Amino acid sequence: MNDSKNKKNKKRKRGIIYILISLLILVIFWSLIFLFEFLFDYYVSNVIYGYYKEERFIQQVGFQGYDEYYKYYYTEKEDEKFFSRYYKVTNENIETIKLFRDYFKETMVALNKLDKYDFYNIDIEESDYYLLFSEDLENPYTFDLYYYDTETHILYKLHVS
Repeated sequence: MNDSKNKKNKKRKRGIIYILISLLILVIFWSLIFLFEFLFDYYVSNVIYGYYKEERFIQQVGFQGYDEYYKYYYTEKEDEKFFSRYYKVTNENIETIKLFRDYFKETMVALNKLDKYDFYNIDIEESDYYLLFSEDLENPYTFDLYYYDTETHILYKLHVS
């Protein structure tokens, strides 16, 4: 009789151990996923980690196209992160940045969404920072523009696809 109780207890203990090991593996798995997501956002994404507020405006255009407008709010202490990962706005590239900004504004006017888009109001200044990805710098039909305004500590992201 004791023998059968011992076998049942061993089976029960093994079952509990398997459940605990499975739970541990799940916890480790999800922890790794969150860690990799954090690291991707922190080191790979062009949106620099550390913002305290985010606003998104996404508009589908056509079958596969999207126009996206994001605003990320930072504190002044985050400014230095942009110094090393973004390009400083210079007198030579102000007009190029304005070209892309104005093209996006025209798109928002055409979609009757100008009320959501306020980037066209800011001054493009040499004290600010930017990243621009486009296949053609003279025809802004598909692009990503990241513009960090050092006065307001706002990162603007414009995406047209």
